[in-house]
Amino acid sequence: MKKIMGKNWFIVIALMVFTAGAQDLIKNGNFAELLQNWEIWPKKLHPEAEVKLDNTISRSVGRSLRITHKRDDLYSRIQQLDVPCKPHTDYIASFYAKGKEIRSYKGGGARMFIGPNGGLDRAIISFGPGIEYHKLNPKPESWDFDWTYYESPVFNSGINTKLGITLYLANAGGTVWFDNIELMEYTPELQREREAGMARKLLDGDIKALTAAAAHNPTVLAKLRKKSEELEVWYPETPDPKQGVPLYRFQREILALNADLLRDKFSDATLITSQAAPLKPQCYLSGARELKPVDSDIVISGVCGDSEAFALNFTNCTPETLTVRLIPDGRLDMEIRMVTDIATDAGRFVDDALIRMKPDAEGVYPFEIPGGVTRQIYFSVKLPMKKGITESFLRWNWGNESSTLTLKQHTFNVKFPMEMPLRTFSYSYLYAHGLNQNTEASIRRLRSMHQNACQLYQFDSPQPVYDENGILLPEKMDWNKIDQNRQLMVQPGMIILYLPVHSNPHLKIFLGKSMAPFSDEWNSRVSQYLKAVTAGLKERGLGYDRFLISLRDEPGENEVDYMEKLATLIRKTDPRLRIYNNFHYALSLPAIKRLTAAVDVIAPEVHMITPDRMEILKDSGKEIWCYWVQNKGIPGSDIRDLFLKLELENFTGFSYWCFRDCNSVWRPGQMQSYSVVYDGDPAEWIPSKRCEGIREGIEDYTLLHMLKTRNPGIYRNLNSKLTSQNWPQLRRKILSALED
Repeated sequence: MKKIMGKNWFIVIALMVFTAGAQDLIKNGNFAELLQNWEIWPKKLHPEAEVKLDNTISRSVGRSLRITHKRDDLYSRIQQLDVPCKPHTDYIASFYAKGKEIRSYKGGGARMFIGPNGGLDRAIISFGPGIEYHKLNPKPESWDFDWTYYESPVFNSGINTKLGITLYLANAGGTVWFDNIELMEYTPELQREREAGMARKLLDGDIKALTAAAAHNPTVLAKLRKKSEELEVWYPETPDPKQGVPLYRFQREILALNADLLRDKFSDATLITSQAAPLKPQCYLSGARELKPVDSDIVISGVCGDSEAFALNFTNCTPETLTVRLIPDGRLDMEIRMVTDIATDAGRFVDDALIRMKPDAEGVYPFEIPGGVTRQIYFSVKLPMKKGITESFLRWNWGNESSTLTLKQHTFNVKFPMEMPLRTFSYSYLYAHGLNQNTEASIRRLRSMHQNACQLYQFDSPQPVYDENGILLPEKMDWNKIDQNRQLMVQPGMIILYLPVHSNPHLKIFLGKSMAPFSDEWNSRVSQYLKAVTAGLKERGLGYDRFLISLRDEPGENEVDYMEKLATLIRKTDPRLRIYNNFHYALSLPAIKRLTAAVDVIAPEVHMITPDRMEILKDSGKEIWCYWVQNKGIPGSDIRDLFLKLELENFTGFSYWCFRDCNSVWRPGQMQSYSVVYDGDPAEWIPSKRCEGIREGIEDYTLLHMLKTRNPGIYRNLNSKLTSQNWPQLRRKILSALED
């Protein structure tokens, strides 16, 4: 059994795997037998690369594997090929890594890569430190990190009977150490231990937070110590994540101790209601210092007919469960949603889903608050269609007590345009991401988020059909998918169309008999296709200003030559065609300059919006969009703030990954998801605060854009003062200026 240093029981695999009966398929994963079973690649290392055992730094048996690069563009690895596995079986892998002075100009780093068929030709799964760090820290500064545990999501072996395993340092300089490398079948026993470990980590966080707050209360401290001891041997029941915290009965007992701490300050209170920032992450465990009971009216301001949000925290100061009954003014057009924490495999809550609450027969919205817990309720109020200030109420009761809050709706005589000025779309596709399973809900939600563009999945583009002489037959091209995808946006919208020339089977269609890109035959086929697409879009009311041709998603450095040639062919076919492309960390500054020169619209990833890159983009005079690969850990408030920057910097488009991906994102312990919506309600895609951040951010952008157009003087004055902190106050001034 591999020795694990320190008391880290919540990292489940490291401690529980052998007692769970799982067998490690990696041979010599702790290097107890030197480099036996491992192969170093390449066999002849670069002169400035080193791969060797290190007898001075280790987590287990006194040695680890060290890879050192003196240059930032090298690639070295260790590997085990032909590792036997069972077909159609779930597995999980893990390792420890330590890094010193890791640096990369291309988003490189250290990873574990598992491939099929006993080789490494493609990834079944890839994970580890590096790429994500450099996305968040795009400057090529060095990175040090101590021993850190990395674990894959659960993956299936498919038809394979063998896997290929490698750990590497790629496109990066510095030194990385690897140790305790494991690959195990995800048996029911291991699943039980792993899920228990992640649940314990969540609850351990609650205990630590309460312990810090209970320094002055020895009685509560003693109870928490007892709970901590019980936690080490506790096993969770299956939770219902849609119900929110507490997920477990034992967590309910732990959180109830918070009531004792709250009573120290609020001795007579049973329920405290406080106002919350709607898009900031909620906290279900409020401390006494943080609670400020709401003591004034709530004022919401906006344009005619638009929806504006506010949030209230309801904190139970008793150890018993309270039932609260919300009674809104019947004149209000309002949605009421429960803010629900979402846990991930990181063992922490990182997102807030907004689950619609439904009234009972009396029009009352009841909900429960466990002892010591804070529940957040998200209210979305639709403002009247005429200007003025209207008052209404929100009442609630619990037990024998009740409270009432006055809502003031300040509606300005301003209306948003039918189609917002910022081009926006999600990299989610109707068929590839299951949006067609609930098409009407997809249309409603995406249009409510002001989506006014659509980038087609390349296999949803109208596919070319040629005769035996390479002559395109436009009448045989199928436009059904593009017509259905268009429904997802505010009409008429804009289409971003991939040229499907990069991958089979469609690459072969364009190659024809010549089997060579940029041959005369290939050029002819591509040109015919572009002309047919242009004509088909024109028939649908989409002229040259309503569609873009995209060359290649997130290109690498070695693909720029090809893209320049393709752009030249497009312009030769029809100079009026407009070309779009994005880029991320894989491109150097010279490559960015070349790509920008070849296109009409350039879209950096958000973390690539750095002064050196922006200088190139602005000097080009090209239209600038951007995109954001944002996961559940990004607060909705941060997303909304970005749109202020986009308007002030003259960005004209925004896209994000993604509206919905295909991961199961409710159940704690599943892979981190990028979705901004959740399933679980047949009537709608359940929004998150990130989803609302996109919608409200687009509206903020639009207000600034409208002011710039109608009153440039006031716009310039506000522009110099605008920050995300003072935006709420300035927003009311903008609404007033637009109304005048």
